[in-house]
Amino acid sequence: MSKLESIKKYLSENEGKEKQVLIKDICEKFDVKGKSAEIYYYQWKKEFTGSDECIPKEENIVAP
Repeated sequence: MSKLESIKKYLSENEGKEKQVLIKDICEKFDVKGKSAEIYYYQWKKEFTGSDECIPKEENIVAP
């Protein structure tokens, strides 16, 4: 089983936990960085819910 498959399995088994707890757990259990864990979380969430609405939109802020 690949790391991504293992992460998705972990997320499915622990779907009742809060997002930040899941992301922290992914970092610790699977030895990935925070941003990577967040990307994996949103990939899983998109598949789990079947919707793109769960992925936050990035705002482009232009500095003056």
